[in-house]
Amino acid sequence: MKRTFTIITILISLSLIGIIFSQVSGIKNMMLLREEQIRQRASDATKTVAEELEQHKGSFSARGNRKL
Repeated sequence: MKRTFTIITILISLSLIGIIFSQVSGIKNMMLLREEQIRQRASDATKTVAEELEQHKGSFSARGNRKL
């Protein structure tokens, strides 16, 4: 009886360690994915702003050197 209790305790402990490991691994992967999404959004925003500035550059040049 005592040996069965010890085996069950060891198996439960190993199961908990496995669950904790998979949770930590999942959280790390989620954080890496989120960081990549943030970098991609920042890059997209930078490209959009650059394109808009490029479009407006022509309209500012056409007006001459007037102050805004």
